[in-house]
Amino acid sequence: MKTMKKCLAVLLASLMILASVPCMSYAASADTKTAQTASAVMDEETFNALMDQNPALKQVVEAAAAKKKVSPYDWFTTILLAILVGGFGVHRFYVGKMDTGLIWLLTGGCLGFGVIYDVIMIATGQFTDGNGLPIVRQK
Repeated sequence: MKTMKKCLAVLLASLMILASVPCMSYAASADTKTAQTASAVMDEETFNALMDQNPALKQVVEAAAAKKKVSPYDWFTTILLAILVGGFGVHRFYVGKMDTGLIWLLTGGCLGFGVIYDVIMIATGQFTDGNGLPIVRQK
């Protein structure tokens, strides 16, 4: 959350600087350019004050922070594959976990215990795809 706030603060400060560029003289000295670059960095207090002044911007920032990244793979397809052909590791191949899919294929889903574990993990939304994103049920 802090990183997102800092990124947004730098973006907003950059936009303010860019908005004032047409008014600036292009014959500025190196010291002036250094001062402009230093002013692009916004501290946390300034950022919070800016958010308090603009409630619409604050709402957008909070909504973006609350949005969670999830896997593009379908939850229902994943759990169905795990239940029906989990012993062959098909559900793991489906979500991009090729290495463990091969292990499941060669060991019969780790003698069935791995399949039971995967079904529980998928059902609770804790199973991840090959990129580490959780596969969750979409509402």
